[in-house]
Amino acid sequence: MKKSLGKILLLCMLLSAMLEANQLANFTLKADKTTLYQKEGVKISFVAKQIDHTDNMFFLLHPKQSPDYEIILLNKQIEDKEHHNTKTTFSYLLFPLKEGEINIDFEFIIQTASDMAVANSYVDDHDDSIAIQTTNTHIDLKPLQLHVLPLPKGVELVGDFTLSPKIDTTNISEYDTLHLTYTLEGNGYEPKTFRPLKPIEGVSVFEDVNDLVHKNTPHGVTLKREYIYALSAKESFTIPKRTVKAFSPTKKETYTLTLPRYDVAVQQIDPTQLLDDEDAPVSTHLLNPDTLKEYAIYLAVFLMGYITAKMQPRTIKRKHHSQTYNKINAITSAQPLLVTLIALGLQEKCIHEIKLLEEMVY
Repeated sequence: MKKSLGKILLLCMLLSAMLEANQLANFTLKADKTTLYQKEGVKISFVAKQIDHTDNMFFLLHPKQSPDYEIILLNKQIEDKEHHNTKTTFSYLLFPLKEGEINIDFEFIIQTASDMAVANSYVDDHDDSIAIQTTNTHIDLKPLQLHVLPLPKGVELVGDFTLSPKIDTTNISEYDTLHLTYTLEGNGYEPKTFRPLKPIEGVSVFEDVNDLVHKNTPHGVTLKREYIYALSAKESFTIPKRTVKAFSPTKKETYTLTLPRYDVAVQQIDPTQLLDDEDAPVSTHLLNPDTLKEYAIYLAVFLMGYITAKMQPRTIKRKHHSQTYNKINAITSAQPLLVTLIALGLQEKCIHEIKLLEEMVY
């Protein structure tokens, strides 16, 4: 009996909230599609329109976070050309992260405020401004249900992408670096952990990721991303051929992106060739090895500071720029600094500094 009374009370509360919401505004929640693949982008739209024109009205919508999906706000558009007649449209991009049936929950709040309350919130002195006094009505929205299909096994990329390599040379000395760049371009689910180059035994690898284009769209993330590598080794090595398995939700089929094999020849250098045939003049107290080493360290530190200042943007740039500056600032010796500058493609911008660093290293 108590359970029945509880259910009746809950039903009455929900009915009361629905009636109150229907008296204030009309609203609709929908998705472009309800059956889709895991990590396939889908646009979700929510439209709320004021029907009670007594007061000013504001609409708040918050998606509830869940490990089942990733959701991104694309746009919020407010139309209030007429007095006390507001229409708000929310657009979201959602990626389901697991297969099966999932529910997308939202918190929806309708705020109302009288003209007097709005007028009292605007004053001449900004320090004396106050928040608008509103009446908040929480509305229970029915969860949006999606049926998510599983991905084929072994898929690394979801979307329509191309992956192209670029290598500067396959012949280096043991003191040189090889520069390799993979460019990923297309639209789909952003591959946060994807890396085209896997570790190679005996090879030192410096890596940087550079986003040339990154834009959220109603059907996925449009991006053009560079994976930049600088490789060095003491002996010849092979960058193995690699096949990346991808899935296109638009075509509903798998495809492969093939990365070629590179055989890199590393030339050994006889250390005696790096020495002069004649003995150097007798060192003075100003030119002894310890002093020269100390000067070299000071010069390397100065170059790092100068290069960082030279590269520092005058306006706020994207996040990956600040990461690049942090990498340069963290270097404390000449050879890693030289490798880093070359790996970042700064040969032309820092040609004099690189020449000095090469003299110090070699």
